[in-house]
Amino acid sequence: LFFFFYLSINCQPTSSGFGVTNWGYQTGFFSLLFKSSIAIDASGNKWIGSIPQTVNSKAGVQKFNGSNWIVYNDTNGLPSKHVTSIATNGNTVYVGTKKGVAKYENGIWSVYNTINSQIISDTINTLFFNNNTLWIGTNKGVSKLTGNTWINYNTINSQLCNNNVQAIEQVSNGDMWFGTSQGLSKLSGTNWVTYDSINSGLLSNNITALCSSSNRLFIGSNSKGAFLLENNIIKPLFQLYPELQNIIYNPEGADNNIMKTKIFDFTKDA
Repeated sequence: LFFFFYLSINCQPTSSGFGVTNWGYQTGFFSLLFKSSIAIDASGNKWIGSIPQTVNSKAGVQKFNGSNWIVYNDTNGLPSKHVTSIATNGNTVYVGTKKGVAKYENGIWSVYNTINSQIISDTINTLFFNNNTLWIGTNKGVSKLTGNTWINYNTINSQLCNNNVQAIEQVSNGDMWFGTSQGLSKLSGTNWVTYDSINSGLLSNNITALCSSSNRLFIGSNSKGAFLLENNIIKPLFQLYPELQNIIYNPEGADNNIMKTKIFDFTKDA
């Protein structure tokens, strides 16, 4: 597992040891902002999204090529400076905001919203790209974009358990998983199955993060830590790997039990 820590420190890069470099924030842009998302395109550019803490905060997304930073916000390409998620396809970058999805391709920004497309909502929670398809999780369901074709899923036209979709993942057999604020739904072909705290080992229905390894699914919750789904059985990650208790760090020092931790995101290495 790879852990990404959100930091606001000095403006100049400093070494923290153990191979870690702290880049901090760029003065006037990312100072004291919550970093919401990070992605890397095919050229190795890092894209870092942020959420404004005040009305006048200069949030948005920063592109970092290893030496230089470029800031994009609602003045030069994005529909909103409130960035919730980022996904990449080669050197094409998709940025989810509170006013639609921005697409960066060949140096040009374009926007998908409810006025110019069939996207189900402009309030974007999460993005997932795979197999030439962009999946968009919103507060009103899921939008699927393949080429120029849109398909929308919500609690009215499907068995999605809740419209507030906060995480999306695809496992190796092609099944799609959707983490919502009221449970976890799986789309297998045209069939839907939902897991929640009543019919499974989930201790929380508020699903905030998903990450797959083969057909194993790591599940992050809003307040009850992480879980693993394998062979259709969900178990707390801490129960499966007790040694995690020794390496999970809580800066407040009150409780380092992963069972009581809010999981913001997962990712995996090669």
